[in-house]
Amino acid sequence: MNAWSPTERWPFAAALLFSLIHLISYADKGWIPHDEGLLGQSAVRVLQGEWPHIDFDDPYTGLQAFWHATVMQLLGERSLSLRWAIVGAMLIVTALAYGIARHCVRPWMASVVAVTCMAWTTPNYFAAMPSWYNLLFSLIGTWLLIRYQHSATKASEGKAWYLWCVGLTTGVSVLFKVTGVYFLAAALLFLVYREQGGKHHQERQQASPGYRVFVIACLSCFVLVLSLLVRRRLTLMDGIHFWLPGTVLAITIGCLDARLTSASSRNRFRALFRLLLPLLSGFCIPVLLFMAAYASRNALPALFHGVVVLPQRRFEWAGFDLPSVHSLRAALPGLLLMSLGWWSQWLGDSRKLLNSLGLITPAGLIGLLLLGVAGQESIYRLAWDGLRPLVPVSVILGCVYLIKGPRLLRARRGQTVFLLISVSAMTSLIQFPYSAGVYFCYAAPLVFLAALAVARGSAATPGRLQFFGFVFLLMFALVWTNRGHVRRLGTQYVPVSNQWSLDTARLGLLTTESQASLYSDVVAKVRSLSDDNEAIYASTDCPEISYLAGRRNPTRTFYDFFEDDFLDPERRHPRIESLLREERIRVVVLHWQGEFSGGIDFELAGKIAATFPNVEHFSRVENGRRSEPVFSVAWRNSIESTSEAERD
Repeated sequence: MNAWSPTERWPFAAALLFSLIHLISYADKGWIPHDEGLLGQSAVRVLQGEWPHIDFDDPYTGLQAFWHATVMQLLGERSLSLRWAIVGAMLIVTALAYGIARHCVRPWMASVVAVTCMAWTTPNYFAAMPSWYNLLFSLIGTWLLIRYQHSATKASEGKAWYLWCVGLTTGVSVLFKVTGVYFLAAALLFLVYREQGGKHHQERQQASPGYRVFVIACLSCFVLVLSLLVRRRLTLMDGIHFWLPGTVLAITIGCLDARLTSASSRNRFRALFRLLLPLLSGFCIPVLLFMAAYASRNALPALFHGVVVLPQRRFEWAGFDLPSVHSLRAALPGLLLMSLGWWSQWLGDSRKLLNSLGLITPAGLIGLLLLGVAGQESIYRLAWDGLRPLVPVSVILGCVYLIKGPRLLRARRGQTVFLLISVSAMTSLIQFPYSAGVYFCYAAPLVFLAALAVARGSAATPGRLQFFGFVFLLMFALVWTNRGHVRRLGTQYVPVSNQWSLDTARLGLLTTESQASLYSDVVAKVRSLSDDNEAIYASTDCPEISYLAGRRNPTRTFYDFFEDDFLDPERRHPRIESLLREERIRVVVLHWQGEFSGGIDFELAGKIAATFPNVEHFSRVENGRRSEPVFSVAWRNSIESTSEAERD
């Protein structure tokens, strides 16, 4: 295909233009306070010379803090600056989604698919979370692997530098957030599958079992790792969504390998090594450079603790369950739509029938009807329940398709299907263990592209029905998910009006009236009682207070449950009291209910009240009703007089 021909240029340009307008319209709207506080405060601390994991406990690998610090240095120290970087990233996502979809469908259909992928991402939640960058790098890697396939000729394998670039981008992704390793697993699965279709299998050689034993052992280890991951919260739905897809992929590779009898183990190992070497060497370069930077500061143990040990606490404190198993019934329409072209061979001349206006018109009318009433909780949840199982459905259908068509092993179409279902299966693990609706959005474009590739695998595929299916997904996102409350995403449509500016220089975002009023008052109070860059103590789970007020956080942590002594009051209380004395804290902010760490320790609150006698409570006002106190600001007038009273 000619990328610069009018038939390619205009659909691609239309997708980018629509995406740009839509992204800009949502870039400054909505926030989750603790997320913006974490992202903003970590960037500011880097600008002040601190390092993640050495000076503060970054919940992520650390590179994102440096990246955000660079963005703030260029565009200004406020959250909106980080979101402009995300706008650029999502435009690249749109372009990549178009390029990948173009290998399955025609240009205008690819344009609709690309815009749909964009609409299901940051417009739902625009915070500059590292998971969005994981998505970006996964799409870059997927596109590069497809380009690698297409660079192959009858005489030679594909260009190895594509694989090296895949490894490089995957390594950078892991440095943003360790979950980027999921794409590395998908790439490795794909290369093992790719070896099975290599040209060395066309030679007449004496086959030996050594390579096959090696592959089966590796696949068994892969399934074991998946099992160990899911066992932390073992439910039937977790098994179906997170364990089953990877296991089916491993079984498929094993079944296909059992059919191969023409290549020796020596040649197969050599072929696999040629595939893995550029990928893994590219992956190691950014990772080793990052480690070397920490080694120069004698901080490799701190990096290991922050990246490997500390995140394990998320499984204990940060979790969100999938819907019940009964929700799987909603996946039947998607299953039928994706498999129509396969089982329709028993219907005779099915392609004309399935694409006829007699079938398209009723389907379109039903879609419009559902779209019009999707704001109702039952219909809204039904749509989401139908989307979530797309990963296991796509993987199972795709693997059946590949096993039944052995010639697909060497065909680009079959390799594209396996690549996309592998990437979809692995990257969707981002939803575990926090399976809230927004976490589906972190993988949605890859899920949709995999479903498209599987659905287009048959020559009898009903293209018009799938076109209207993507139009429905696009309109559902534009009308219902983009305009809904992010915390209710996937469960209930709750309209949110983000029209009020929060009066602080470090945010630059629009939020609801109640949040704007609450945080403006709290931040103004803190600023009136303290000096610029003075240390304050804020707990629990409210890094946004220090960040918005421009005050220093004297602790290492952003979320209280990351503290080593969080569950040990006998150690924690004296430590905090000592911190308040040593840092000469004048202002304390108590957040009465943290997002992850729960309510504040009342015994600790009592000890703080004895030292900080002045207090003012702040509540949220919604619909004329005042809530229980959300924040309390406590302060002491004189550190010296208080210290004398403590000594007496």
